[in-house]
Amino acid sequence: MRRFLLFLILCSTASRPTDGQPVQMPPLWEGLTPGPHQVGFKSFWRRDWSRGWTANVDAKGRQAGVVARPVRVNLWYPAAESRIPNMRFADYIGSANTPGFERVEDMVRRADLGRAGEKGLLNIFSSKGAVESLFTTRVAGHRDAPLASGRFPVIVYALGQGDYTQENIPLCEYLASRGYIVASVAQLGTSERRDVLFIHDKPSYDAEIQDLGFALATTLREMPSADSNRVGVIGMSMGGVYSLLLALRTPIIRVVVGLDPSYVSTMASFAYRYWEAPEFDPGAFRGRILTIYRQDSTPRTRVVDSLYYADRTFSRIPFSVHTDFTGYPAYARHVPFAAQDSFALAHRSPEKAAASYVNWVNYLGCFLDRALARNASRIDCVSPPGAESEIVPALTGLTEEDLYTLMRQYGLPSALSALSDRTAHPDAWHLRRPTMRRVVNELGYAGRPLESAQYAELLAAAFGDAESYEQLGDAWADAGDVARERAAYSRAIANDTTRVSARTKLDALTKKN
Repeated sequence: MRRFLLFLILCSTASRPTDGQPVQMPPLWEGLTPGPHQVGFKSFWRRDWSRGWTANVDAKGRQAGVVARPVRVNLWYPAAESRIPNMRFADYIGSANTPGFERVEDMVRRADLGRAGEKGLLNIFSSKGAVESLFTTRVAGHRDAPLASGRFPVIVYALGQGDYTQENIPLCEYLASRGYIVASVAQLGTSERRDVLFIHDKPSYDAEIQDLGFALATTLREMPSADSNRVGVIGMSMGGVYSLLLALRTPIIRVVVGLDPSYVSTMASFAYRYWEAPEFDPGAFRGRILTIYRQDSTPRTRVVDSLYYADRTFSRIPFSVHTDFTGYPAYARHVPFAAQDSFALAHRSPEKAAASYVNWVNYLGCFLDRALARNASRIDCVSPPGAESEIVPALTGLTEEDLYTLMRQYGLPSALSALSDRTAHPDAWHLRRPTMRRVVNELGYAGRPLESAQYAELLAAAFGDAESYEQLGDAWADAGDVARERAAYSRAIANDTTRVSARTKLDALTKKN
């Protein structure tokens, strides 16, 4: 009897995963190889006191209660061994039980489930039985499991526009098993009335980007194992746009991944033109961008092509539809054809979709390992079968802001010397005249006329035409250096003898002196 009990104990011990040993494959992961960690999951609300939200009112309409913006954070993370049972898929619905946030949690739960004819989990399949089967499926997550020891990279995952928060559970769990902390937020819109995100509306973009940034900051502050030196973002569909904009605003982000992202597609004519906004600065991100998208997509826009200082990798996946870049292929793997999305079935079989999902998730995991993880393999990542790949290396020249920093710290001669490399290696540089002109003007407006004139010297050296030399003359005029002012106007006229404005300024100098 004792031997039999010992045998049972040994078997149960052997079947439980431990840190450093592969975990058992959950049903939704079919085809994926689990990483060495159990998967922990936390879901909670926090308030961003720097932003407002819809306040409760009394019977007379007067404001009552807290108005700070709520943010619901979902976290998947590498967990230590525990006896906490695996969650079911349905446990991800209405998962945050933070006191004081019941009303907004119910709002998210209802949006995740959806009503008849709307996007939502209750309508993911046409068969009620298929939906119930998904809801009862065991997943990899262990609710509130203890953290694994060590330091781990952080990934912020941005949902597609208006999608349910369970959009890509297998991917988030899979990355956590491989040693990543994955943070995501529920989409709330800008207020309780405006509870969806609008593509034409800048406040909607700002709300989502700030929520994602808040989730990142919360993760780094509250998760002791989170490594702020290794941060990336992943976004699906419009989430790809939000991820890209978050990276442009957040210097610690090193990797951006777009999953059939909207930044490769032509936006509707009424959409907010985020790529023309002042904060869309190609020089602000110098990391790596991976874009995985449909092979039959229209030719990609120049949004990502304009990010010259980032290493950009493109992988176009054949035989795929938009939802194949969510967890849908894993959710639908064993669902009867009649209950699945007819549009998707018209373009590929469920088997192809599931195989493609496994392939691109594996590729994404390898890419992140090489970019962020310390256990990165020297072996090149294998592109998904049939995918068309393209790699566009980053430019190595300095940006407009880099030139200013060099000038400020080491002097104008050092900056001019660095700029001379542009002549020898023109393909490595992409200086923008409007940006350099703006820097000259901003330095002048800030009451630093000498710096403004010195930076105008860089502008003139970069472009060498009448326009840049005339602005250089204006800058030296503001700095009070008449000799340099006169020389700059003379160079402008030498470049363009018809430039009346420069000649007028030079004549005025001559009469004055």
